[in-house]
Amino acid sequence: MLFTRLLVALLAVLWFQSAHAAENLSAAVPDYAGTATCTGCHEAEADAWRASHHSKAWMEPGPDTVDADFDNSQFTHKGRTSRFFTRDGDYFIETSDVPGKTQTFKVIGVDGIAPLQQYLIETEPGRVQSFDVVWDQQNKRWYHLYGDDAPPPEDGLHWTGPYKNWNARCAECHATGFEKNYDPATRTYSSRQAEIGVGCEACHGPGAAHLAWAKDPETYGKSPFPGTGRPVFCRCLQKASRKRKSSNAQVVIRAAKPLRTAIRCLAHRSMMPTVYRHYAKAFITPMGRSLTRSMSTVRSCSQRCMPRA
Repeated sequence: MLFTRLLVALLAVLWFQSAHAAENLSAAVPDYAGTATCTGCHEAEADAWRASHHSKAWMEPGPDTVDADFDNSQFTHKGRTSRFFTRDGDYFIETSDVPGKTQTFKVIGVDGIAPLQQYLIETEPGRVQSFDVVWDQQNKRWYHLYGDDAPPPEDGLHWTGPYKNWNARCAECHATGFEKNYDPATRTYSSRQAEIGVGCEACHGPGAAHLAWAKDPETYGKSPFPGTGRPVFCRCLQKASRKRKSSNAQVVIRAAKPLRTAIRCLAHRSMMPTVYRHYAKAFITPMGRSLTRSMSTVRSCSQRCMPRA
């Protein structure tokens, strides 16, 4: 009896401490200001961003964003036909490439710009899937991403399955301030984001505090997030690279500084709790093996994204 009372008391104390800590952490999370607020002062950077693929990583469907043929075009693959059309200014996909009978879905998002464009549809309230019949930007035609290897509707790798779920698999790197908000009890999503597309704050972090500082420097306080200076991850990369003493290591040393931002979406990593996401950019586990496996990514990023790194 005494043991039970002590256990209940201990659990109550732990619950109170965790709730208090969570409240403090939530209060410390900075707010997003939106890319539009950045453009007034950073005009050159905003112009460069608008022309980049980052700004087109996730877009609302419309005449200026949808490049594919939605003029009642059709595509048939492995006996399954999809029809693409518009109605009252909206975009739709009617397809038999689903479990059961043919269904019609409204396009709610546009993914990417080159070399292909993919379309997002909501199969259930809140559950977004990426459709695997995509638009070839170079040859101006529809095609299936997996060709002859396209899985059947009952397969977990099919576009309606969990592997192609946008909320869980893709949105974090295609949005700014994305929160998955999955409820395992009901198996539903209530996802939200500060902004669709890779906006300024996707890489630089929430900008409300910076905006307040820009308006009145006297009100700007020290960041509540420790370690937001020179990232520990960058130092780890440099230390590991010096030990290797190879050409690949030199690439990492040169690219380490710009990569500390890009690595969030390019590295082998796990999702971070929201409160830590903006200064703990990546998990590399285990360090040595993943660094070796990621070397081609580091080289590719330094050559294609940051040619002067």
